[in-house]
Amino acid sequence: MKNLKKTMIISFIIILSFLLILVLPVWNIKNINIEGNKYYIDDDIKIILGLDKPTHILTLSQSDVENSKKILPFIKEIHLDKVLPDTINLNIVERTPLGYIPFSGGYIILDEEGYVLAHHEQKIEKLPIIEGIKINKFLVGEKLVPVEDEEFIVLKEILSILNKYNLQEEVTTINVSDTEQIHLYINSLDVIIGDIKEFEQKIRWLIGIYDTYTIGVLDLSMIENGSAVLKPLE
Repeated sequence: MKNLKKTMIISFIIILSFLLILVLPVWNIKNINIEGNKYYIDDDIKIILGLDKPTHILTLSQSDVENSKKILPFIKEIHLDKVLPDTINLNIVERTPLGYIPFSGGYIILDEEGYVLAHHEQKIEKLPIIEGIKINKFLVGEKLVPVEDEEFIVLKEILSILNKYNLQEEVTTINVSDTEQIHLYINSLDVIIGDIKEFEQKIRWLIGIYDTYTIGVLDLSMIENGSAVLKPLE
């Protein structure tokens, strides 16, 4: 009986000592390393995560940092790495804005997956204006839900390929009003894409031609026949 009582006392002392150690200030986060952020400064991220005040390193979880994406829509992924006792590393992957949809006197900013990153009264980056997508409402940080699906599916493929070839800042307008007769506009060059078939190949043709011809109407809708037609502006 005495041995049991002694064991219980020792166990209590060990647990109490452990708990006392955990509440020591040494476990408060002191060093915060953030990488991969372009659209948000470090201080904004710290405030959203509550790291602008003393925070115990063991109370911060991956789910906590994941929840920050609801408030910081440009963040696609955020990964937490803890280095005990007082350091955390946050690695961020941001969404890339690829186009504007005019809406209610302003502009909705989209990424290649169709997520709404922001809504501004004016354009803040050099990105194409998207025509032909009808929407009734949207939520920042959520995928856009258009009135018609077909145009939106086509648009997402266009944005993805333009991003792949770093053309999102060159193209001024994307028109998908008629998905059988898609148009891209690069300053004074009207590019007739036709339908979305072989779109990446059409973009490769465009890159080669645009180095020489920057004005007129370029018809790439029949490149499967091995030809493109360039006409002067009427």
